Amino acid sequence: MGLRAFAIQAHYSRGYLSMIERSKRPVNGEVVEAYRHTLPRRALLAAGMLAAADTAAGSITDILGSIAGGDAGLLTEIQTSYSTDYALAEKADAASVRQLRRWVEDEASPVLRVNAAGILAKLPGAPANATVIASLTHDVGVRRRYLTAVTARVCDIDWAAAQSAVENPAVLSDPRQAARWFATEAVRSHDVGARWCSANMLRELCSAL
Repeated sequence: MGLRAFAIQAHYSRGYLSMIERSKRPVNGEVVEAYRHTLPRRALLAAGMLAAADTAAGSITDILGSIAGGDAGLLTEIQTSYSTDYALAEKADAASVRQLRRWVEDEASPVLRVNAAGILAKLPGAPANATVIASLTHDVGVRRRYLTAVTARVCDIDWAAAQSAVENPAVLSDPRQAARWFATEAVRSHDVGARWCSANMLRELCSAL
């Protein structure tokens, strides 16, 4: 479900929900209930409420402890959201970063590889950036999932539409506007993966423009 469609069902503005999912506004109990009422639990986690609400009580620390211990948990099943990755990256310690790098390089599950890359991409520093860029360059499974996630978020479209756009950017309803959004993301994002993917989508959009 795209954010626009969800906003209509939840009776909140798309802009307000977008700010919450990007950790630009605090979340309150009524918003969490709107997500729980409208979306199933798996979509709830992917929508970013793990970072926005549950983690306020210390779940981020628990998740990072599990990561450091080699237990991936739900990270093997559900691709995390932008805000979830940011919340985890913000508090990641050396042990969890080491484990995330191992998963990016060696893990069989593409969902876990892209989740690990997504968290690492939001850390400062060349070593994490190099790991993420190498993964996006050489790992087709990670690249497709990451490109789809960035395209869905930047263009505010659902997952299936984003997958189609990654395969053929010409299917985007307004390629010029999409190019503007990707250009902005490519220079302002604190996420090296989002910058890489946005630059890639700009290159692919050239033929559509």
